Amino acid sequence: MKKLILSASLLLIISGCSTTPGEMRTNTPHVLEYSDKAAKRITICIADKWGQSGVVNQRESSDGYSLTFTSNGKLLYLADIEKNGDKTVTKVYKYLQYLSDPNTMLIAAKECQI
Repeated sequence: MKKLILSASLLLIISGCSTTPGEMRTNTPHVLEYSDKAAKRITICIADKWGQSGVVNQRESSDGYSLTFTSNGKLLYLADIEKNGDKTVTKVYKYLQYLSDPNTMLIAAKECQI
């Protein structure tokens, strides 16, 4: 019985974990790419690819765009796409380091730079 309660408590703690875009930005990005493509084209490309697997939200800022990817109500990925001089800089952050996926979201973001 004690193990059951401990297991249930641990499950509740893990399932309750969440983050915000601001918290994600305090970490080193998992993807850092520079491209000659326009920020809007990269943003649309990433949103199209990510949208096949979950919910994507887009926000425009004075410097470019931010995309968030959520699944089951949890924020898992964040992409900041900004114009910097003559280049577009894309930074992608992944929330849960131990996700078992083969980083298809990170690969998709890299593919959109070409």
